Amino acid sequence: MSADDPNPQQLGEKLLAAVGGGEEDELARLLDAGASVDSQDAVGRTALALASASAQLAVVAKLLERGAGLEISSKSGMTPLMVAALKGHADVATLLLRNGANVAAQDMFGRVSLMFAAAGSHADVVRVLLEHGADAAVRDRNGLDAAAMSREPTCSDTLRSADRIQRWHRRRLLVLWGR
Repeated sequence: MSADDPNPQQLGEKLLAAVGGGEEDELARLLDAGASVDSQDAVGRTALALASASAQLAVVAKLLERGAGLEISSKSGMTPLMVAALKGHADVATLLLRNGANVAAQDMFGRVSLMFAAAGSHADVVRVLLEHGADAAVRDRNGLDAAAMSREPTCSDTLRSADRIQRWHRRRLLVLWGR
């Protein structure tokens, strides 16, 4: 490495700036130059989390192809899936889930992606998360579940229905296991 070559930290900062600016070609160039795909900013957000927040589906896909960590969280414990759920990006959430994102991951307050989607009244993201196994009965450290966080009737109804179905399935499994 010569004196003119950027160090890994500089490459990471440039990578995050390229994601923030939606510069796909620059992103690829920086990754090819050795920037860490899992570079983080001062609050721990990765390039994948930034792309997820701004619904840059092509960038999210490119970062996943390059091995970006799905479960690397910010200092507050937010994963890229939580960010996509919070922002209401169902297509990004679907891509992350199809690539193995943990639907049950919790932030430092015990909140899961389903809670962020419900709090933002993102019924489409709520449905995606439920289809991928999100548990509507999970409660955060304050004892709230996703339905309690929802301010939109469609989300609340979807969550209550899912909770009833999930409870029925749990009871059914207990009956079957008890035989």
